Amino acid sequence: MTENSPNQHQIYIASSSRNRRLTELTKSLRENGHTVFNFTEENQPGAWAQLNSNGQGEHGRSIDFEQVIQMLEDQDSVKTFERDMTALKEATAVICVLPCSRSAHLELGYAIATGKRTVILYEDPEEPDLMHRAAAYLVRTIKGVHQALEDRAGENLDPTGPPRYIKC
Repeated sequence: MTENSPNQHQIYIASSSRNRRLTELTKSLRENGHTVFNFTEENQPGAWAQLNSNGQGEHGRSIDFEQVIQMLEDQDSVKTFERDMTALKEATAVICVLPCSRSAHLELGYAIATGKRTVILYEDPEEPDLMHRAAAYLVRTIKGVHQALEDRAGENLDPTGPPRYIKC
């Protein structure tokens, strides 16, 4: 990621590879001058790409702990993790697009803990989560994402205070 002007952000999108709004959001953000890291545009390591939508392996079999360790220590997995963490550390804003994966919530938590601007893009209907209160912004639309990124007050939001709700 490269240095942006004060009105632009280096954005890390946290979500699920199956989320249908990622392409539209990524395009919209780039058209507005933001630098965007969208993990779905990158190659996923082979071991992870072979899992089905329920996180199961071949023939719907569950993955045991030893297999998880092997997958995490696989050289391609390590490289992908390092690439993603570098992008997350360099980001000035993190957008969590719901519905999302468990990894996306870990990424969002990292962003909150390190003081980055955080936005959760809801999709109605959505399962509520009390800890979403820790995010700086809760929005329902891509237009709301842009408003959250432009809001100058977002630079000094207290992560222990209430989020801002953008209902457009």
